[in-house]
Amino acid sequence: MRTFVTSTDTGAGCLKGSGGFAPPSRAWAALAIAPDEPGALLAAAKQSLDSAAAAGVVELWFDPDPRGQVALLATLCSLRDEPGFTVVPVPFPIGWQWAPRVLRKAPPPIAVDATHLVFAAGAWAARWAETPEAWQALANHPDSACLPRFPAARTRFLAELPDRSGLSATERGTLARIARGKRSVHDLVSVRSHAMDVASGTEARLAVLAGLVADGIVTASGPVDGWSWTLPPSDREARLATRLGLTSAGRRVLAGRSDGSGPRHRGWAASWRFDPASEALWSVS
Repeated sequence: MRTFVTSTDTGAGCLKGSGGFAPPSRAWAALAIAPDEPGALLAAAKQSLDSAAAAGVVELWFDPDPRGQVALLATLCSLRDEPGFTVVPVPFPIGWQWAPRVLRKAPPPIAVDATHLVFAAGAWAARWAETPEAWQALANHPDSACLPRFPAARTRFLAELPDRSGLSATERGTLARIARGKRSVHDLVSVRSHAMDVASGTEARLAVLAGLVADGIVTASGPVDGWSWTLPPSDREARLATRLGLTSAGRRVLAGRSDGSGPRHRGWAASWRFDPASEALWSVS
């Protein structure tokens, strides 16, 4: 029986549909709840690997988006020098798809060796460094191609730093969608997620939206924070029906006449800027 490790419940469900074994992905809830806590990610990786430990060969299937690739780094960092693992560098999100189609379209597996483990350790350290310079420098790492989906994810992750407008890529997309008429929370979160979105899923998109509301860029007729699928159905429906709009400050930011940065930006985003077109990175502190 084939054994798979992945980081989403929908991905695990898809791969189980092939007749293989995929450990439950509940441990990876940290990706949605605390995506900036390295300890939580490593613990999730270890739990998934422990569940698959009895298998001979374990296939690592992780989405190509930035969160999926950071989860893959956490998993490789947890392997040490254990043999019998392969990486399947799928170019598309695994969840919500028909298992036979996913298996048919998947590229050939890559056997994990010392190169993968060393590169993953360095990339993991760069992800949690005080500045994003080491993360950007991975573009020139001689072994960056050992994980085929990582280079694009690295760049997309940097695009979540504010650009000259003071907005991240996800924030720019959120404001543009509201300006185009996506005026309810439901309209916003139901937009089909791009394969490289950092803020994919209801919880992540609402977290971005809550930050824009708190900083006076977006207006909301009701609460948008505190979202959870465990809320009573009436509370979830009320939040999804919340009406959205741009404040005068939001319109100025969207038009490029004002800086959109604010207290919502933490970590690297608080003091660094990134231009996706030129890949220029600079400090504003």
